[in-house]
Amino acid sequence: MFWKTVGDAQYLAVKETSESNAKTYGRRDEAAEQRLTNYQQEKERLNQRVRALDAQVSERAGLYRRLRMPSILDRQAEILRRLDVEELLGTDLMVVGTNAFIAYELACGARFPTGNEETEDFDMAWCRGSGASLASTHPMPSELGFEPMASLIEQKWLLRGRPISVVVATIKGRACPLYVPDPRWMALHKMWLAEKPERNPAKKGKDLRQGNVLLDAVHYFLADVYPLDVDFLLELPEELRTHFDKWCETRKFIPQS
Repeated sequence: MFWKTVGDAQYLAVKETSESNAKTYGRRDEAAEQRLTNYQQEKERLNQRVRALDAQVSERAGLYRRLRMPSILDRQAEILRRLDVEELLGTDLMVVGTNAFIAYELACGARFPTGNEETEDFDMAWCRGSGASLASTHPMPSELGFEPMASLIEQKWLLRGRPISVVVATIKGRACPLYVPDPRWMALHKMWLAEKPERNPAKKGKDLRQGNVLLDAVHYFLADVYPLDVDFLLELPEELRTHFDKWCETRKFIPQS
């Protein structure tokens, strides 16, 4: 908001953004001057609030790093923040793969011996219209530079159950939202990938370790929210049930009613 001179007169002008054209709201008079004063005071109040919040975020980011809590790469976080602003994260897309383990560690309040290794891979699943999605009608912003993968049966498994939503810090201490699949289904999905014939053999060992570690974590830390009971067992497709049975056998675990 500023004064704009037109001929011999001044007008109160407003620009919604730095790129938009200014709109004028009448000649300069006492009412216009008061409006500008009110605007300047409110702008300063909001700037002070932003500075205070920035300081608070910096303080908490430092504490986060000192506690050695899991973090995500900043480049990946930029994409996730944009998706969140566009109301696409958790409505149309969710994070899957290794980056999802950051959210699982935070949910469990524990660091895993495997799972959250730093990776440049950034896998996302399309969840619009699924039970895991909060229905959205937003189009995908083309400038994000990627397109959703074709629907695969293993992606549909990841849309089952109850997803997890958390906020994680980036390497540089900024906040990043994460929306990830139900940890039970992710764990069994990883075990299934370890035996998928088309899977890269170099990744199969890691897949199996991640699956076992995550299902162990669910059993020890999240059983009240994500029960490994008979109801869950009956939900499983045959492809995943064999992996759950094998895990139960090695852990001497018996699902309860």
